[in-house]
Amino acid sequence: MLGIIIGVGALVAMLSLIDGLEQLARDQIAGKTALENMSISANTQKRIDNIRVDRDTIAIFTPALMEDLLADLPYEATAQLSVGGSTLGSSKDTQKLGITYRAVTFPVIDKAFELAGGRWPEPILATTTSSRPVEVLVNHQLALKLVAPDTNAVAAIGSTFQLLGGSAKVVGVAEKSDRIDVNGTLFNYSQLATFPEAKPGPGQLQLSFASVEDVLPAKDFIEPWMENQFAGIKEAVRIETYTGYLEAMEEGFLVFRLVMSFLIGIAVVVGGVGIMNVLVMSVVERTSEIGIRKAIGADRKSIIIQFLSEAVALSVIGSIFGTILGICSALVAATVISMYSEEIQFSAIFTLNTLLVVGIVAIGIGCLFGTYPALRAARLDPVSAIRRL
Repeated sequence: MLGIIIGVGALVAMLSLIDGLEQLARDQIAGKTALENMSISANTQKRIDNIRVDRDTIAIFTPALMEDLLADLPYEATAQLSVGGSTLGSSKDTQKLGITYRAVTFPVIDKAFELAGGRWPEPILATTTSSRPVEVLVNHQLALKLVAPDTNAVAAIGSTFQLLGGSAKVVGVAEKSDRIDVNGTLFNYSQLATFPEAKPGPGQLQLSFASVEDVLPAKDFIEPWMENQFAGIKEAVRIETYTGYLEAMEEGFLVFRLVMSFLIGIAVVVGGVGIMNVLVMSVVERTSEIGIRKAIGADRKSIIIQFLSEAVALSVIGSIFGTILGICSALVAATVISMYSEEIQFSAIFTLNTLLVVGIVAIGIGCLFGTYPALRAARLDPVSAIRRL
């Protein structure tokens, strides 16, 4: 039983530590990539003879479509519709500005860059007066166009300019970035509902799910849903997720888990061999008892069941104590690991799968290594066995 306790304890500790390591990796990846997000874009081109050409008909996303999707989606999520385009605007001194804009529904899901100053725009309520300027977030390059030369871009906060037939007020400036400050392109981020001229177009739908585990099932749901919405358009939308990181990570952890389980399984097998040796000795010592039982009517089946039951009982009891040992060892190991890193909080995770593995191991070891002693006992000749009294 000691071999079973040590083997199962090592197995429980290893599985729980690997589960904790996997969760830590998930959290680390989630902190750098929006794993719970999904991007749905309209396909604006098609391929003919390996040449990409513009489509005649494309999918148009509207706020109503977004609301219908959220209502039908069987998973908890929030959504954002984003519509972009280019237009001419003008600064306070009537200087013409070429502006690439992006207007979105609120709340904003995709905050993919840091702010140099100010804040993100707030939603304008229905009760707000229409004469109030629309709050916008601008990039570094547009901010410099709104202030005097050689002035810090953050000084543009509070400035106003004309955009899409209305007045826009800068409330935030994004950090300077090669990604959003491209070749003179100007950029702003504002609320879709406040720009009548920002009509729904191909745009992009951004979904954020309450759980990362819902992303892939939701993708399987959304693909046919979009096909029904745009039945006349082949491959109307393109759905992108970041879950490929998780899939690759899970495959790596699965291989690691299997390799470690195989190595620690050797210790469990050693414990099973110990149980078999004990039961073989028990058969030898209880030969007379077995002979008497068979003489008064016990058949081979009952003898086999008796010794198999003893083997399974030894395995189960050893596995219970081994599970307790493994849990304690994993908790101690996780605490020691966390002590060596202030930035990483590592913890062991105990799942139902771990307990199921332990249960299967306990019953399997008992049946596997109890079979030979049970068969040996069942084959004893009752007369020869009684003579050993």
